[in-house]
Amino acid sequence: LEVRVAGTLLPLLGDPPLPPSAVPYASLSYSPAFRNVTRFYTAAVSSTAVEYLSVNATAASSAITSITVNGVGVASGAFSGGVRLAFGTTAISVVVTAGHYEIQNTYTLHVFRPVHTNSYLANFAIIGHDLIKFQEPDMENPLPKPIGPCELYAEFRKSMGILYHPFCDGGKAPGA
Repeated sequence: LEVRVAGTLLPLLGDPPLPPSAVPYASLSYSPAFRNVTRFYTAAVSSTAVEYLSVNATAASSAITSITVNGVGVASGAFSGGVRLAFGTTAISVVVTAGHYEIQNTYTLHVFRPVHTNSYLANFAIIGHDLIKFQEPDMENPLPKPIGPCELYAEFRKSMGILYHPFCDGGKAPGA
């Protein structure tokens, strides 16, 4: 059983460079080492940019009639098409069928893909209005300071000529 990285995403702003194990067609190691009696394996990709894996399963005998990777047939000794990795853990099943009695063995590879941590905006703009000004995130105290909705939209309401809002103005219209 051989596993390799089949596709990677372009790095996002602020992402570290791709490690060699995330480069397309790099081999991926898994554990434990392959033995035909062992049915469950684990692996981890080193980058959030790894989006696909390919699996190469080779038949141990001529009695093998079919091999599927996640339900898709693949020739013995050939790489499967790319299996898309979700963030977190993705299970990849390799089913080997032998003989005219169609005896099957299933090998399962659980691959962990780390969750992306770059969730900051680089810019935010609304044409025609200065609603929110970009502020660098405070990495020492990542929790934002609360701002009431009325304070946040006061300038916007004023610029749009909205003089009254029942929630922000205590339910009383001006002059009432």
